[in-house]
Formats: sequence, structure tokens, C-alpha cells
Amino acid sequence: MNRFGFPRNNGRTYFANNLYKAACEYMAKTELFDRSFTDMRSPHDPTEAWLVLDYERRRSNAYSLSLRVEVSKKYCITPFDLMGEINRHKSYSAQMWIDEYERLQGGE
Repeated sequence: MNRFGFPRNNGRTYFANNLYKAACEYMAKTELFDRSFTDMRSPHDPTEAWLVLDYERRRSNAYSLSLRVEVSKKYCITPFDLMGEINRHKSYSAQMWIDEYERLQGGE
């Protein structure tokens, strides 16, 4: 702890934590948005929404693009860094992203 009562944190750790939070927020919100469109689920992951219609896909892509910009600004990172963090955790299921996002929200 430093003299202000905050835990010691170097810039690299702070950046990594923000990057992970941003990735969780982005992936959870996009997945929940996709789930609002359809009841169809991926055959490989029953928690992942599966968009079939072109209208749904276009709307989902537009939402994800605007959310990527919004999250990047909120956490002061580049969209490239955000997508890199998501790729580092590509083993996460759709539900795991949502669970992690909710866990991180409860800790703030």
C-alpha cells in the first residue's frame, strides 16, 4: 500500500488489468446482445448465441463495432490491444466471458 491507501501497482499490471476488464466487458455485452436476437445456440457451446439471418448479423456487427470503440475509449486502450487480449483467452466459452464480467463488476 502506498501513502494514499491504494495498493502498489506498476503501470504494466494496471494496463493488463484494464485490458482484461475491457475484454470481459466487450465479450459479455456482445454475447448478451446476440442472445437477445435468437434462441438458437451453437452446437459446440450451448451458451453461445447463433445468428442465422443476415439482418441479425449486420445488426450484431454494427453493435460490436460501436461497443469496441466505446470500451477502448473507456479503458484507454487501442482496439488492436483489445482484440489481442480476447485472442489470448480464446479458450473461454461465451458464458465464461459473461461470468467473468459479472465477477469483475461485483469487485468494483
